[in-house]
Amino acid sequence: MVRLATKGNRHFMASDVEIRRPGHSYTIDTVRYFLATLRQPATLYLLMGADQFAELESWKEPDELARLCNFAVHTRLTEGDAGPPRISVAALKRFGYTQADDHYVHSSGQTLSFVETTFLPISATEIRGKLQHGESIRYLVPIDVVDYIQYHALY
Repeated sequence: MVRLATKGNRHFMASDVEIRRPGHSYTIDTVRYFLATLRQPATLYLLMGADQFAELESWKEPDELARLCNFAVHTRLTEGDAGPPRISVAALKRFGYTQADDHYVHSSGQTLSFVETTFLPISATEIRGKLQHGESIRYLVPIDVVDYIQYHALY
């Protein structure tokens, strides 16, 4: 479904490396895989939501992850939000970041940026719920993904 959702956009590359890997799959392993297999010099950006970033310390080898790739943290601003989430000075120091203009720079040279994302009340949970109730998900996901879900009777 990821391949269908991103087809025709040369800025995306879908990979099944994580589902092919036996056992548990950790982000640090995936980052190392791509750094080892992509044409050099490879610059990786790990995209994540602010909720995931808030739990980064619980991830496997978070310091190494910060050293190996750039983070682009997407925030979903809704009415009443004052701006992107604040990151504590302690967390910045803990991971080795210093502020530089509108982003942060890790001691390795990798960056941490907060990207304001237009809030759209769309979630995987909502999409699965609509499908289970026989409701349309058209315009919530690309049409090729809708067709794939219907053809394979998913959810």
